Amino acid sequence: MKLNDRLSLKTLKLIMGVERHGNLSLAAEELHIVVSAASRRIRFLEDSLGFRLIERTGRGIGLTAPGRAIAAHAHRILADVDELEDELRDITDGVLEQIRLSVSGPALFHDLPEQLRRFLGAFPHARLSVEELTSNAVAESVLNGRAELGILLGAESSPGLRLRPYRRDALGIVVSPDHPLAGAAAVRLADLLDQDWVLPPDSAIGHLLARKAASHGAELSTRVRVHGIASICRVVQGGLGITVLPMRSAAREIASRGLVDIPLAEDWAPCNLHLATQRNAVLTPALTALVDMLAIE
Repeated sequence: MKLNDRLSLKTLKLIMGVERHGNLSLAAEELHIVVSAASRRIRFLEDSLGFRLIERTGRGIGLTAPGRAIAAHAHRILADVDELEDELRDITDGVLEQIRLSVSGPALFHDLPEQLRRFLGAFPHARLSVEELTSNAVAESVLNGRAELGILLGAESSPGLRLRPYRRDALGIVVSPDHPLAGAAAVRLADLLDQDWVLPPDSAIGHLLARKAASHGAELSTRVRVHGIASICRVVQGGLGITVLPMRSAAREIASRGLVDIPLAEDWAPCNLHLATQRNAVLTPALTALVDMLAIE
């Protein structure tokens, strides 16, 4: 069964119209075609596939199970077409380059938005799309080509990535002001192994802490797992546990919640943010300029 020569965008829109209205006349009207032409399109596809796509119901017509399957894919296909049209429109309007940027949450809590605004001011023909992910997912998105540039925590080597420093930071413990540790000048992980923790799932920091705790023969008790610095700080504020965050990047959110940050007295506490591109990628002029603007030497 081959659909290549049987499914046009107009036919997909027609099937979606039947799904939406339960009425072939209204579906045809949306496409500015007569009902007989719409009926022929449906019948031609049904004859090619060998099963019915439309059935009569008590309230008009509806889609059969195969018809609903086609409609589900039609939504995704037409969304991709709309996105393509937007990109082509941008090109004809003078937007010559799209840069996809995947970032770890801490980067957004620093001055990255202001930096990107300055970049777009200097390169009005570039278009940026920004997606927040965990550092592990940022690395994967760059390696898989879903993003041209990533910003991630840590500098674990990957043969497929080229890393450049973006921001210097260090990990610290974050606690509520009434926590017994709130007055400490510094703490070591060995003294925190009996604490309840608030950590993001599948994060670089979470994996690092788990490895370091295991080296002490312990496993961290993670009471709550939430995404994002703001959510983590809110849960810590509520007294459900302590967390570890990059102190410089999270400083504004920590202060706004009235929380206390305490340096980690560990040689692994430095946790800088890095820019990541594919190691062998040939960067466009705009992307090169963005990396140079963000990188520190």
